[in-house]
Amino acid sequence: MSEIVNVDIDLTGVDISRPLLPRQTLRCRTGDVRAERRDENSPRQLVIPLTLEEPGKDTNGNEVGVGFAVTGRIQLDATGKLTQAMINERVARFQIAVTKADKPGRLVIEELSGREVMVTFDVRVDKQHPSKVYQDVKSYYAVRS
Repeated sequence: MSEIVNVDIDLTGVDISRPLLPRQTLRCRTGDVRAERRDENSPRQLVIPLTLEEPGKDTNGNEVGVGFAVTGRIQLDATGKLTQAMINERVARFQIAVTKADKPGRLVIEELSGREVMVTFDVRVDKQHPSKVYQDVKSYYAVRS
């Protein structure tokens, strides 16, 4: 077997940036939902891996296919202007959306994984660095049959 040293492919101008989903609501499936900290000094977060269950459009108008992955996060510890009551409301809305319960109950993280949920996405601009934009997960809704 001979080793190929040069494949002669010009990659100049190839866009390797990750697609961003502008404001739209799409059906998704949750992955392995978990609580974690980014580091020992940061607040806990509910990390919500999501994969698209239907195609969407990115900010350039290109189709983003089924299986595209996005991660949502809900902060779990109060900091600054974010109160524990605000956090509890966000977590409860997510819990109701994925479990289709009538009202929130005791949070069992394992019950949140592998569920269909409607997710509203948007793009967030960094206020201190307006050239930086991020994917944002705005809200979660129950999938209605």
